[in-house]
Amino acid sequence: MRSRATSLRTLWVACGVAVATVVALPLAVDAGAVPTVLGTVDCEPTTGEQIITWRWANSSSSILNFDSGVADPAGLTAGTLASDVVGMLPDLGLALGAEAVGETIASADAVGTVSVTLVWFRTESLGTLQVTGDVLLFGDCVLPETTVVVTDTTTPDTTVPEVVVDSTVVVTPQPTTAVGSGSGALPHAGSDPTLVFLGGGLVLIGGAL
Repeated sequence: MRSRATSLRTLWVACGVAVATVVALPLAVDAGAVPTVLGTVDCEPTTGEQIITWRWANSSSSILNFDSGVADPAGLTAGTLASDVVGMLPDLGLALGAEAVGETIASADAVGTVSVTLVWFRTESLGTLQVTGDVLLFGDCVLPETTVVVTDTTTPDTTVPEVVVDSTVVVTPQPTTAVGSGSGALPHAGSDPTLVFLGGGLVLIGGAL
């Protein structure tokens, strides 16, 4: 009887250990797994900078609030980050399956790996949950081309051109007249002798009268 009771007790203990293992396994996975943050890279067309978008979805059964986020540029072989601080939205009340999104800006020539560490805390227990991720940059964003507009800076000539006026007066020769003692005017006849004789005769006749 004693050996049978001992065997039953051993069986019940073994069953209890198996049940505890089955029940505790999901809890251990939920608490100990490190969810990965997904990172994608896009080029900002106006500045040529590389925009890293971080996405993470809550896969736990806890309601999570965002605590802090840090981007690590230690894996870069060239270029820089505009800031190592990462913010996530929404940052409060992240329920099961809800997604939060954050952003990191890298220079156009940044090449290498950027890692991120996000810390969330559970609202019911105030315990923290740390999630990580990384993304590879290739520095293949091209700086936008700048168009140079050439403008004519020459001052237009507003000087009024000088107008040269010829002041020479051309006089058309006019016939001249001589005033006689009669009522009419006698024209100068030049060297014509007929007119001279005629004029002398008229003078003599006038004196005789």
